[in-house]
Amino acid sequence: EIGIERLEARPIATLCLDAQERWEHRQKLMGD
Repeated sequence: EIGIERLEARPIATLCLDAQERWEHRQKLMGD
């Protein structure tokens, strides 16, 4: 699976940052 290989190739920090940005975006949609 290309998707799994890409995930494993990405740095953990990048994954955490991506998840944080998505979480903040969701908070903005709910808050405002």
